[in-house]
Amino acid sequence: MFPMRRLFISFLTLAFIVTSLTSCFDFQTEIRLKRNGSVTAQLRYTLTEEAAQFGRGFGADEPWMLPLTEKDFLQQSIQVPGTRVEKYRVIQGEDGSETIQIRLEADSIESLGQFLGMDMVYDAQEKTFELLLNDSEEGNPASVEEEWMETLVRDIQIGFRFRPPSAPVSVNGGTLDGPWAELNFTIGDLLDESVSESWVVSW
Repeated sequence: MFPMRRLFISFLTLAFIVTSLTSCFDFQTEIRLKRNGSVTAQLRYTLTEEAAQFGRGFGADEPWMLPLTEKDFLQQSIQVPGTRVEKYRVIQGEDGSETIQIRLEADSIESLGQFLGMDMVYDAQEKTFELLLNDSEEGNPASVEEEWMETLVRDIQIGFRFRPPSAPVSVNGGTLDGPWAELNFTIGDLLDESVSESWVVSW
C-alpha cells in the first residue's frame, strides 16, 4: 500500500459506479513554495458527468473521501488548521464533464499535505521537497474484487507540479521545466511500483 491511500480508495469506490469511464478522471496539483515556508496550491479535477453526480450523492454524514464540492473543501479547511480555501470554480464541459479548480493557501507544506491526505516534507536546510508515493511494505494479497477494481482505475492520470523558492536543480523522477519540477503518472504506475517510493525535488 502507498501513503496516498485516501485518494486511491476514492478512485476504487468511484470505479464501482463509472467503471469504463474512469480513464476520463484526471487529478492535477500545482504547488508553489514561498521563501517564508508558506504555500499556494492549485488543484484541478476533471471528472465525467457520472463521476461528478456520484460524488455529490454522498450526504454530509458520509462524505466522499475525495473533496468535491466547495462545502467539502471548506469543511476540510476547518478540520485542518493552516490551510485555507481561497477560490473554488466549476467549469462545465459540453459533454457534461466538470473541471473543478481550487486555489489553496497553506501555512506550510506539512499543513497542505495533511489537507490533501498526502505525505509531504519540506527541509529548509537541505532545500528539498519530498512527496511520498509508495512504500515497500508488503500488504495482504488483493482479493478478486480488489484486483478487478484496480484494473478499472489503472489509467487514471495524476500530475504534480512543484515550484520551489529558487530554480530546481535536480529531481529523482519526472522532468524540470524552468522554475518547475513536474511528475506525471497513472494509478497503474503506482500499483506496478514503477515510480519511486518518493519524489524528491532539490534546489
